[in-house]
Amino acid sequence: MDEGDIADPAKKQKDLKSFALRVKEKEVYPKNEADALEADLQPLVGRVIIRKSKHDTNPEHNPQMPERYRKEAGEATPNT
Repeated sequence: MDEGDIADPAKKQKDLKSFALRVKEKEVYPKNEADALEADLQPLVGRVIIRKSKHDTNPEHNPQMPERYRKEAGEATPNT
């Protein structure tokens, strides 16, 4: 099986409808570029585009994993 092949037909159909946009060959780009792209795509939502989402990759704006679930190289993750 090729690396790009998806064995589960249901998953394949779902994945064929999902994609990420690149700006200047990057998936993560400045907020002003993301906002402009989002504004350009907005008229297509509900017609050509089923749903869109934009993710903030700044760790200061995202909750961090609780300490008890973090692990150092070689350590086991707690079961509780």
